Parts: sequence; structure tokens; C-alpha cells
Amino acid sequence: MKSYLIMAVATLLALTTSTVALHAQLRQESREGLRLPVYRVAQAPAPPARPAANQAAEHPLQPMIAKAEELLKKMDRDVQDYTAMLVKRERIGNVLHDYQYMQAKIRHEQRNERGEVTAPFSVYLNFLAPEDIKGREVIYNKGHNGGRLTAHDGGTGLLAAIKSAVTVNLDPTSERAMRGNKYPITDIGVQNLMRKLIEVATEDMKYDEVEVKVFEKTKINDRICTCMQSVHPKRDHFRFHIARIYIDDELQLPIRYESYGWPTREGEDPPLLEEYTYLNLKINNGFTDRDFDKSNASYNFN
Repeated sequence: MKSYLIMAVATLLALTTSTVALHAQLRQESREGLRLPVYRVAQAPAPPARPAANQAAEHPLQPMIAKAEELLKKMDRDVQDYTAMLVKRERIGNVLHDYQYMQAKIRHEQRNERGEVTAPFSVYLNFLAPEDIKGREVIYNKGHNGGRLTAHDGGTGLLAAIKSAVTVNLDPTSERAMRGNKYPITDIGVQNLMRKLIEVATEDMKYDEVEVKVFEKTKINDRICTCMQSVHPKRDHFRFHIARIYIDDELQLPIRYESYGWPTREGEDPPLLEEYTYLNLKINNGFTDRDFDKSNASYNFN
């Protein structure tokens, strides 16, 4: 028990140190020019959809979409599963919530030559911080348990201990399952993130006024990445002002996404809408259904 406690404390200290360094590094990147002064552009009159005269020219988003499609094909072909420390922060309504930290196991859906599913899309999450959700565990195994996720709560104190002892099965899109989450668990993971980015960028290609830049040699937790950034003026048909995706140069996988809304007045920083960072990504661990089973002795489901 003593060695276990020492290991737990060491892990938490490492997590805290890594997180502080990550946030400091991202703030430094902002100072070095990734965040562009585009507020004045947002005030320009709104144009119609992309003029016919521009249709023949390559849209600025086309290279980004082509790269995203290339990476998605690589994931579909080469990545069966992965583990990661997922750090997320989301604005839900007008509230920017605290950072959440969770150890994640994610398995991609796999099919045989006949197109039959041999392994379903599956997720296991173990929440590490903040304190009010520490110890929460969630499992989702597509096609199992009537399409529901299985979870127990976490936290500290007597009430939290009582709640953590109760395992519940929830529809992933139910009010209780979505509490404190912007998206359901069925949307989690780098593969789903890439699909959503392709969908949104393809929709944005109907319009001009999109500026795309590529920043090489950016760093996320000491991983060398290529950052692709798109910037939109304020229009009803655009979902965000600035979006960035960071592609790990070695793994050729997306390990961070962040997006920002439009500032309300000149001189303000764009407000963060959402950010997701996948730290310590390790692919192809050979996960089986046992890794997404609540009866697994490594987990704390009752």
C-alpha cells in the first residue's frame, strides 16, 4: 500500500508539472504570433456565398482538408487503438469550465474484408482531476449495453464516496451524461476529431474570407508538431474565429485542437471555445473487449 501511495503521488506531481509547462508553453506560442490581430476584419460587411468567379481557384482550405483526409486514411489503416492523457477544456453556454484530466483508452472500430465489425468503437476514461470528479470512470462499448455508457462518479468527501459506489447506465446524449460536457462520449478521440474538422472545413469552403497559415516546429509537451490554423471573420455561417490543429510530425496524428470565438471589443483576446490535447499518445496496444468491461479487476466499478 505504501509503494502504491508513493506511485500515486509521483504520478500526480508529474501530471501537475507537465500541465503547468504545457499551459505556459501555449501562452508563449500566443505571444510569438500564432494569435493574429484580425478584429478589424470581423467588422467588414458580410458577403454572399463564394462568387462563381472564384470557384476555379483553389480554396485556401483545400490543402488543409487534403492533409486531414490523408491523416484520417492513415488512422483508419494503421491505428487500431491508443492510450493518452486527455486534457480538455470547454466553454458550455457562456461558462468556460475548468481543465479536466483523464487517462483514456480508445479503440477504433475494426472491420473484416466482408465489412463486418470485428471490434466496436470503445472508450474507457479514468478522471484524474479536478478534485470534484477525480476517480470517476466511464466505459462505452458501441453496440453493447443497449447503446448506453457505464459510469460511476468520483470526488472527495463522504457524499462523493457514496456516489462513487453507485454504477449507472446512461444514454450518451442524456442530460445526466452530458452534464459538464460539450459533446457525448461517442464523439471522443482523434479519429472523430479529424472527421468533424473535415466536415466543418468542407462546409466553410462555400465561402471566401478564410485565411489559412501553417506553423512548423511548434511544440506540444516536447512533441514537434505542425500547426495548421484557419481564421474567419465574424459571420453567421462560420462557427469559430480561429481554429488550430497540431499534427505530431513523428506520429502523423493530431494531438491537439483549439478554437476561439470573436472578441466582443477591440483589443481583447479571442475567447477560448474548446481545446483538447492528447498527451503521451501510445498506439496499437492490442486492446480487447476486456479493456472495456466494467468487471475488469483493474477498474473500480461495483
